[in-house]
This record gives sequence, C-alpha cells and structure tokens, in this order.
Amino acid sequence: MCVVNSQESKFLNTGLRSIIILMIFTLPCGAQDKYENPVDGKTYETDKWNVYKPEGYDAKSHEKEHVSIDSVRLLISEYEVDSNLEIEVLAEFITTIRLLAERIFDPISEDAEILLQVTLHKTSRQDYEVMYQGELSEEILQAFYDGLEDIPELNTLELDVPFQIHFVIRKS
Repeated sequence: MCVVNSQESKFLNTGLRSIIILMIFTLPCGAQDKYENPVDGKTYETDKWNVYKPEGYDAKSHEKEHVSIDSVRLLISEYEVDSNLEIEVLAEFITTIRLLAERIFDPISEDAEILLQVTLHKTSRQDYEVMYQGELSEEILQAFYDGLEDIPELNTLELDVPFQIHFVIRKS
C-alpha cells in the first residue's frame, strides 16, 4: 500500500508525465503500518508505506489553493493496482475528480475536509463513499455526488481497486 501525500506531490495537478517521475522517487514513510479507515471501518495493514515526491513541488503554493488534494491513499498494494489498470489512466481519473471538486466546492467560504473513497471494479461502475468535516450543505454534497456519477465508468482487469482522495477546502 502507499500514501501519496500531495503536500509532497503535485502529480494530480501537473499531468501524466509527473506520475512516471513519482514512481522513481519512493521514500519510506516510517513506522506507520496500520490504517484505520474511517469510511468503511476496516483496518488496512502493510509492511511499508510509501510517499511519492515529484521534482519541483512547492508546498507553500499548495497551501494557498482554495480546494486541493491533501493525499491519495491506495488501499491495496501498488503491485495490485499496477496489475489491474494503467497508472496513467488512474491519474487521469483522479484528475477528473479533482477538477469536479474544484468546480463544486469553489463557492464554499469556510474550511472543510472531504474524504472520498472510490472503488473501481472489473465489471461494474465504480462506487463512491464520502465523509466530510465542516459546514457543507446537502445541495453542495448532492452536486458533488451527481458529478461523480457523471464520470465515465473505469474498470479494472481483475481485482477491485479501492483508494481514497482527501480534499481540503480552505477559507477564501
């Protein structure tokens, strides 16, 4: 499993070429070996968590973004993800979700956080589960969910591929 922390990685904002750069810069994350998933209540364990850091990322400019991705967490191993879909396709899919979030959450004027869990399947549409903190109206959350449902289906080769995107909305 890996954590892609966008405080250290900007691949979601800079396009597909950076995802390849990310694979080169694997750094150990320390002793964290368990993840208590607040979305599905499961505990995920791994021997090694990885953080990917692309070249040229500026953490200070990331903090100024109104809507940003704080992290992307793969809930299965990198090998399993790579065996089930092309990483460039996954990066494009996440970019589509990021652009939707920026559009939907742009009017929000208070701090908030959203944890979106996506599960890609072999033969059916992806599933979405959302948790959030902060003052988000039912209308905004429904618009986000409706937008997610409009994203074209992305299927895997065999296994389900679950991952989470942690969005941060900062006061504007």
